[in-house]
Amino acid sequence: MDKKINNFDFDFMPIGQAIKKAREAKKVTREQLAEIVDYSARHIQSVENEGQHPSFELFIQLITMFDVSVALYETGVTAEYGDRLITLSTCEYSAQNGRLVVVAKKTA
Repeated sequence: MDKKINNFDFDFMPIGQAIKKAREAKKVTREQLAEIVDYSARHIQSVENEGQHPSFELFIQLITMFDVSVALYETGVTAEYGDRLITLSTCEYSAQNGRLVVVAKKTA
């Protein structure tokens, strides 16, 4: 059985608020956005206002659509020289060729 595990210890609220601010600046309603990304308006509200973690796909859609930089948000995980890191995913996310890299740190 595949069981989805979301044990994130990351406060998504600041990014959600940045997405909301960018959406409002572009005069896109939550309902319009929900139609575009094929998620409910209530789910979008949860991401923007309640710090709910979106799927990776939705996350990329939102930061791309509204050109929100995530480079300044701290996850609480640091890497040091010699750490074993694994790249989980990488993609271009902005018109200026910004890249998002999701990295895992091996702890054992």
